[in-house]
Amino acid sequence: MLTENKFSKYLIYAIGEIALVMIGILLALQVNNWNEARIEKNLTDDIILNYIKDLRNNAVYLERRKLAMEKDLKFINQITERLNSSVLLSDTLKKIALYEFSPIYYAFTELKNDTYISLVSNNQLRLVPDNLSIQMINISFRMNDLTKTQESVGEFYRNNLSEYSFQYPMPMDNSLYSNKENELLWESFDKNKLMLAFQGIVFTKKAGYTSLLPRADSLLVKIDAVIADIESSFPHTIN
Repeated sequence: MLTENKFSKYLIYAIGEIALVMIGILLALQVNNWNEARIEKNLTDDIILNYIKDLRNNAVYLERRKLAMEKDLKFINQITERLNSSVLLSDTLKKIALYEFSPIYYAFTELKNDTYISLVSNNQLRLVPDNLSIQMINISFRMNDLTKTQESVGEFYRNNLSEYSFQYPMPMDNSLYSNKENELLWESFDKNKLMLAFQGIVFTKKAGYTSLLPRADSLLVKIDAVIADIESSFPHTIN
């Protein structure tokens, strides 16, 4: 009986020790889970802050560059109307082509998508809510579409401009010829040939803008919508 009594006490003691150890392990796991959840939340907050910063910067840049492009497109349309005039003189055509037309081609080259690219590269897209990750993917797709389009139309325009400026150098092309050679080239130009070549440059530039502006508008609308959604969904994180 004494032996059985000792064994019962030992068994109760052992069970108690095991229970204490298990409780300790469960508490440690719970604390670890809390810490991991806190770390992930802080990381998610940083991601959201960085991403909305990217969006806001892109929105400002898009608006500014769009205004420049639309202003240039308006001027191109005015040039086109003047070129179509039945009373266009050679001197007027020369003045437009040599002094009024700007060969500068505006494009959306400074759009940033660093936060999204980093998330994908580090396999961290899971840290953001599903609806936001879908919107991130959508915006990334639109940015890639805009970038690829401007690369295509920009290369086409640059190639045409290079061929054109070799025949009809503009003030910024003085590296190709001396000023005296420039004057000689422009003094002996053929009106019909210049008209054909210059119209090609003007049309190429206009076509490029016509392709880019709708894509920029679509991207800007989407960015504005996502910014509004993030601000309403994560007010404590943003503010």
